[in-house]
Order: sequence, then C-alpha cells, then structure tokens
Amino acid sequence: MTRRVFVYGTLKRGYGNNRLLQNKDCKFVEERILPGFKAFFSFRDQGFPVAKASEGDSLKGEVWKFLMVIVKFFVDLMVLKVKAICIVEPKLMT
Repeated sequence: MTRRVFVYGTLKRGYGNNRLLQNKDCKFVEERILPGFKAFFSFRDQGFPVAKASEGDSLKGEVWKFLMVIVKFFVDLMVLKVKAICIVEPKLMT
C-alpha cells in the first residue's frame, strides 16, 4: 500500500535530506504548492521549520509516493525530532 506525501524544506530534491528518499520505495510525483500553509521556524528546535495553517499563504514543496513502511519511518523521525519534514496526505491536496 502506498501513500502520497507532501514534503518541503530539506526533503525536497536538491537538498540535504532528500537522500532519505532515494530508494526503490519512494517515487517523486510532482512539484506542488500547498495553499493555506506557511513554514515557520521553531527556535526551540534549533531553527526547525514547521508547517502551520496560515490563511492567504502557500507552501512550496513536492509530492512523493511512499510505501507505508516509509511513511511510518518518517513519522518516527519526526517524533524523534530529526530534521525531516512532511505532511501525510493533507486534505488540500486533491
């Protein structure tokens, strides 16, 4: 089973953490702008960008298709506060 995942920040192609997506279980789909969100920097987490709802703003990122095991991996990374950022199937991505 696969999931579409919106990634931004250092997970996008050309940035440092994109290497985490370079395997047979992840496939780039398209670039996407996610309306109604903005990346804020949490200084509490040493400048880690966090996506928050923000009317009138938009967040530029990419859509990737992941196997479910990879989605769980990224959720675990976020829980551990590793600098990897994604939104799993936001409702605005129709």
